[in-house]
Amino acid sequence: MHVLGDARHFEPGSGMCAGNRQLVVAHARPHKNTLLVGFEGVVTRNDAEDLRGLELVVPFDGRPELEAGEFWPDDLIGLAVHGDDGPLGEVVGVVGGEAQDRLIVRTPAGRTFEVPFVDELVPDVVPEEGFIRIRPIEGLI
Repeated sequence: MHVLGDARHFEPGSGMCAGNRQLVVAHARPHKNTLLVGFEGVVTRNDAEDLRGLELVVPFDGRPELEAGEFWPDDLIGLAVHGDDGPLGEVVGVVGGEAQDRLIVRTPAGRTFEVPFVDELVPDVVPEEGFIRIRPIEGLI
């Protein structure tokens, strides 16, 4: 399984918003541990400075098609988390990782724990029914 928040959003021609501004990706390339992105019409340092600190938002209709087993983080946050013995909590966050992503689950008592988002530990993800089923291993919760 995989949670998307990846470089596919930055393919040339992809659209997104920054503040009240519509942007179109002109080019993108990896650089060290980040991605350098150029946008159409953003050609000077001053143009780029005007975008500093703005959050880039991809419209729902601009998202790439998902493969089976891929999910958007916002589709997972808020889902109920069940184990074999009943409810365990709710997904309150998603942490992307190099080897695997992790779900952050908050229990009804307010404690949080992380679950590696892998098939062995998260066999069922059913956003349309509002839940995720996990198979917790000893020491996970």
